[in-house]
Amino acid sequence: MTTSPCRPALACFSIAAMMLAMPGAQASSPAAWQQQEDKALRLCAQASGLAQTEQVGSPMQFDDRSGQTALLIRGSAPQAHMQGAAVSMLCLVDRRSSQASVVEWAGSASPADAAAPAPIVVPLATAPAALVVAQESGEPASIGTYSVRLYRDLSAGDYADGLIRPRDGELRQAELKDVDGDGQPELAVTLVTAGSGNYITLDVYKIQDGQRLQWMPALSKTP
Repeated sequence: MTTSPCRPALACFSIAAMMLAMPGAQASSPAAWQQQEDKALRLCAQASGLAQTEQVGSPMQFDDRSGQTALLIRGSAPQAHMQGAAVSMLCLVDRRSSQASVVEWAGSASPADAAAPAPIVVPLATAPAALVVAQESGEPASIGTYSVRLYRDLSAGDYADGLIRPRDGELRQAELKDVDGDGQPELAVTLVTAGSGNYITLDVYKIQDGQRLQWMPALSKTP
């Protein structure tokens, strides 16, 4: 009995076809992901009914078990009484069924648009020297960086030293306290993570001779 040489080829073709039919199998290259994002934007634009629709920020691709893509869109309201007012909508796309649903978004247009907390000014005993601790305004509220700047005279802009540190959470407090018990105050910066956990990070800095800042990992605490 002989075996037909075409059977292995047919088997391979069947396996390849099954892989292509699987959700997300075609999204293995940058071009495929871009096609998927473009399709999601088209579906969201149609579902929203807005004019001149554009995507805000980057879409969030959930895994293939969910098969969902979420994105923020912005466009002009078509109703005459709205006079072309800008409207933002949150859109959820089911990649398997190509169905999109939208709801008006009342929050910030994107995470990066969220207002940063006001900078915290910490006066030093050797006035007019001061420390300024600030969360960067162009970053998402929940993660990014923050800066610590030392001024010999803040009113004159007499800058001495500065550091930029990673931030997991929102800047909440900055104060002078003797963390290590040596009789000299350090700068203690408190950050609180977003979400239900509200985990606290404490970053501690020493001020060396009123001229230089030094982050102290041994005195700092992370969740």
